[in-house]
Amino acid sequence: MHEHATLRLLICFCLALAWAAPTMAEDKDKPNETKVELKVGETHTLRLNANATTGYLWYVDVKGDAAVVQSSKFIAPDSDRDGAPGKHEFVFEAKKAGEALVTLRYARGKKGKPAEIITLRIMVTK
Repeated sequence: MHEHATLRLLICFCLALAWAAPTMAEDKDKPNETKVELKVGETHTLRLNANATTGYLWYVDVKGDAAVVQSSKFIAPDSDRDGAPGKHEFVFEAKKAGEALVTLRYARGKKGKPAEIITLRIMVTK
């Protein structure tokens, strides 16, 4: 009887890990390395799967001053199910002609080993 309970617990744990695993970005191009072309003043929205209940969060680093993070917010899931994944939405704004390299890391803590890394190369023209 105890073996069945252990097996059920192991199955539940594996299912929880599957729900917690990060998934790919919802973007037009290759999700892990995307090139975006914008004109000054335009924005680009990127929505990534996220589940804060797992301890994982998206961390952003922008190199270059052609674009900035205009906004960043978590969008709650439609489901009432405990631990259901939601989305994290980032809006990038083109500020001046040039290039910005955005790196998004899905990790437990800023220094934690990332489960996923997404690179967004933003090319801005006038």
